[in-house]
Amino acid sequence: MDFALISQAATLESRIPFLHFFDGFRTSHEEGKIEELTFDDMRAMINDDHIIAHR
Repeated sequence: MDFALISQAATLESRIPFLHFFDGFRTSHEEGKIEELTFDDMRAMINDDHIIAHR
């Protein structure tokens, strides 16, 4: 799961800002496979009405 997208969706729905971060040392010193989210996945998780209300 991509926690950045989850925190963005939660922020838009609740209208309360969420802070998303990772520990820099651990992130920079780990090797791992990253699976990129598709735009279809992103569109499915974000409600267009919440985006319009935010703007």
